[in-house]
Amino acid sequence: MKSYATLFLLIFIAFQLQCQLAQGAYQLEYTIEVYADGSAMWFIEQKGIGIQPSFETFCQKVDLILEKAMVKTSRNMAAKGLSMMANLSGSYSVIRYMFLWENFSVVVENSCIKVGDIFEVENFFDNLYGDGSVYIKYPQQYVVESVSPTPHEQDNSSRILKWYGIEDFKIGEPKIVLKEKSAASGFLDIISKNAILIVSILVICGGSIGLYYLKFRRKKEKAPEVLEAPKPLGIEDDEEKIINLLRSAGGSLYQSAITEQCGFSRSKTSKLLKAMEDKGKIKREEKGREKIVTLLEEVKGESLE
Repeated sequence: MKSYATLFLLIFIAFQLQCQLAQGAYQLEYTIEVYADGSAMWFIEQKGIGIQPSFETFCQKVDLILEKAMVKTSRNMAAKGLSMMANLSGSYSVIRYMFLWENFSVVVENSCIKVGDIFEVENFFDNLYGDGSVYIKYPQQYVVESVSPTPHEQDNSSRILKWYGIEDFKIGEPKIVLKEKSAASGFLDIISKNAILIVSILVICGGSIGLYYLKFRRKKEKAPEVLEAPKPLGIEDDEEKIINLLRSAGGSLYQSAITEQCGFSRSKTSKLLKAMEDKGKIKREEKGREKIVTLLEEVKGESLE
């Protein structure tokens, strides 16, 4: 019984391995990166057992498909930068072909890109390497306005449309219309992507402003209103005091006498007299070691308020 069970297990494992090898025997992916100027970078990747790289065959296929596409679309086209990368590990190979397809799509007034007219070539993908997954990546400043057939996957953040195979494609498909984003939509995209951060900043700023307002308001409510005291009647300011003193002395006095009679310090007296002299109210003259201060006539004749 054990021998039968072991034999059955070995047969089952062999069957599973055969299925996995059959499923992973060959994989093909077309990646088309569309640019805003209408060109597109093509990547064709083959993975599987027993496949052999051939750069010459790749170049022939590209030349043939471009020739047919130019006839179908009546547009001049060119393939540039044809290259191949191959990674061989025993019987398993990963082969990647690349080229830039100039004038791949139609650019309308620099605001719209139309992809699809080259796919009107009959059996388009069969002219290359046959059935495989198709990835189309579009420029960052564009959005998908329409696409057919509906992709199996659509990642708007990565700007990638994906079909698992070409069986759903009709003549002229995949067909895509890309529309350039407006400045407003681009601004809204930035806001939507950073919504949490923006809300957090607004909450913090709002809280800080509210707290400052409350503190300021409380401080304002607590602070007593300071009113300027009215000037008592009969109290003269310093300049008036000097003018009145000079008038009562007949218009002239020594500077030292003004200091003594007004009760000012010598430095204060000197500053006051200098200011009054600049205003044209008095004049000062040297007399020995002293200074005589004279009240000017136009001030001397004014009546006190």
